[in-house]
Amino acid sequence: MNSQRFGQNPDNLRVMDEAINSSFNAIVVSDGKWCTLYANPAFLKLWGYDNLEEVIGKPTLDFWSSPEKSRLVGRALLSHGRWDGEMTALKKDGSQFYAELHANAVSDGSGYKAHFMAICSDITARKAAEEAMVIKDTAIQSSINAILICDDSWRTIYANPSFLRLWGYDREEDILGKHTGDFWHREKESRSVGKALLKDGNWSGEMTARRRGGSTFPAEVRGDTVSNDSGYRTHFMITCFDITDRMKERKTRAALREKETLLKEIHHRVKNNLQVVSGLLNVQNAFVKNEEASRIIRESETRVRAMALIHEKLYQVEDLASVDLNDYIQSLTGSLMKSHNMEKLGITVNIKTGNTALNLDTIVPCGLILNELVSNIMKYAFPDGRKGIIDIDLEKDGDEFILRIADNGVGIPEDLDLEKSRSLGLSLVGNLVEGLSGSMEVNRTQGTAFTIRFREYTESEAVII
Repeated sequence: MNSQRFGQNPDNLRVMDEAINSSFNAIVVSDGKWCTLYANPAFLKLWGYDNLEEVIGKPTLDFWSSPEKSRLVGRALLSHGRWDGEMTALKKDGSQFYAELHANAVSDGSGYKAHFMAICSDITARKAAEEAMVIKDTAIQSSINAILICDDSWRTIYANPSFLRLWGYDREEDILGKHTGDFWHREKESRSVGKALLKDGNWSGEMTARRRGGSTFPAEVRGDTVSNDSGYRTHFMITCFDITDRMKERKTRAALREKETLLKEIHHRVKNNLQVVSGLLNVQNAFVKNEEASRIIRESETRVRAMALIHEKLYQVEDLASVDLNDYIQSLTGSLMKSHNMEKLGITVNIKTGNTALNLDTIVPCGLILNELVSNIMKYAFPDGRKGIIDIDLEKDGDEFILRIADNGVGIPEDLDLEKSRSLGLSLVGNLVEGLSGSMEVNRTQGTAFTIRFREYTESEAVII
């Protein structure tokens, strides 16, 4: 039975009509002037029309977003009788979608192209997937991370430019088919990673990579399993990057930690040695009968303890570059109170330093200044069991530090010239302030207040007393 006889049978014509009407593909038929004669329900639904009457007589150009491309398709149909391709369709509401189009001319008995029929399907999802694949491919190609894809036999099927560059290959062809084990320095390590991927589906860690020329470098590696829609493993993807700089930093940090440990041990030993010196001074003082000599030894002992305390704090902290002033001053004043037997005499010490910290070159002279001035206050400002207050403030003003040590005691006599004072303690304070390139002001109203301005040293410039 030929197609002509099939078409002449009314029952067969009814079958053909039902097939077109029930087709999932959108079908539209136009006359030789491109005016719509028929559109099946799938076409009406896809283009957003409610009934056939809305499209009958419409120019087929109205169904596509680009009139120019529509005319191109029309010329192809007139010339060749068919056209296959993709177009952007225009719905009734003005929205668009991607369509795959198969169009052909329908000729009459004389060969005249009397009608045209187009079969269309929505390929928007497919186009989006294709565009996503292009984006993914571009991302992989342009990634700074080295990316390798191999089959389930560990044979290379793809390597991005970063991988080729990092491993020293000029072309992708030089690497295709290579076993992934060839890219790693230790076979045992490579096999272990492979087993982990087969067992867990992914792996991450550090490996030693081997370049084309045989040189090696440390790499951070992540391996992932690629499976198909059925969940069957088909490929492996390896992502890696060179961590040579990171390893150098790691070694540097390890060396610094080792040096810090050593420095802490040195500070600990210096502290112990200074405590030994302090103990020796204390023992020596027991044999001194002269009161003035005994006082000098006790003052020397407090100075040694002040320096020992700095090294004790440096041994305890994480950051060896500086010392927390608040913690140090609390400990120093507590030690001085005990040394001068003033713990129960009603002397209040107020300390306000915020979060200020000083480096070692600055904290040593600063600590000695505090030791001398606070000791002086405790010795002379509150005679005969008098109660009082000692204020110690340290603040930063730009790149300058301001240290203020004040009391509300009896005060320093007005006729005492501090610059010409023969007191070892005050002379020492003057030398230490000068060593800090600082300045000192004294206010003798309502007790005594010392205001010292100085800058923190960045190099070892401190004056050794």
